[in-house]
Amino acid sequence: RGGKPRPQVVALCHNVLPHERKTYDAPLMRLLLRRVDRTLVHSTEQAAVARSLAPDGRGEPDAARLCVAELPPHLPARRTAADRMAEPYGRLLFFGVVRPYKGLDVLLHALAAGPPGVSLTVAGEFWSDLEETRRLIDSLGLADRVDLRPGYVPAAEIPGLFAKVDAMVLPYRAATASQNVWMAHEHGVPVISTRAGALADHVRDGVDGLLCEPGDVGSLTDALKRFYADGEPARLRDGVRPVDAEPYWAAYIRTLLG
Repeated sequence: RGGKPRPQVVALCHNVLPHERKTYDAPLMRLLLRRVDRTLVHSTEQAAVARSLAPDGRGEPDAARLCVAELPPHLPARRTAADRMAEPYGRLLFFGVVRPYKGLDVLLHALAAGPPGVSLTVAGEFWSDLEETRRLIDSLGLADRVDLRPGYVPAAEIPGLFAKVDAMVLPYRAATASQNVWMAHEHGVPVISTRAGALADHVRDGVDGLLCEPGDVGSLTDALKRFYADGEPARLRDGVRPVDAEPYWAAYIRTLLG
């Protein structure tokens, strides 16, 4: 009314469909794609999922307005020189919500088969069965090497978690995009990650972290052994650089407004 143009409605879809899907997820998402003017996703993989749900059956969401922009960093305060670590701690970190697709069980098997004496801290809320994880830890003989810290991690406690670990491990079976690589690098910590989704885009293999194959215990075990070769933790830590968020945000806003 009054000659004013109708504002566009844009759907920002990090995961077009949930990792653990229900029968109603795809029909509901198809309805959403039909009702919005544009859809923005965070990876080409998710763009393909959106196209598969095209309500008009032509291989594109309705009106063919689908765009892709990398998820920009939204990070805590950067570390200071006082936060730099000694070499090495013999401890790894799994951080964030624990869900089956994130592959904690794969990491536990790799830890059991990997370098002896290396420990693991698991910090985050469990969506899956915590007791099942405890049983797996016991069956693998890791009770004295795994520190479980279930529950939400307040922001004030995050620097302390990163301050005394050699690397963050992302053993994901599947992924879209994640802030965790950037978060680790902001705290001066290298990353051992699978190549799932867009995770590998931000790890320079052999420079500031190591890459391995998703869902593959042997590949992750090999990565842990390579990481703990003499001098490697310090060398990879020296390769870590702070994240410059501004170019990512500029590109995101251009795509969103385009």
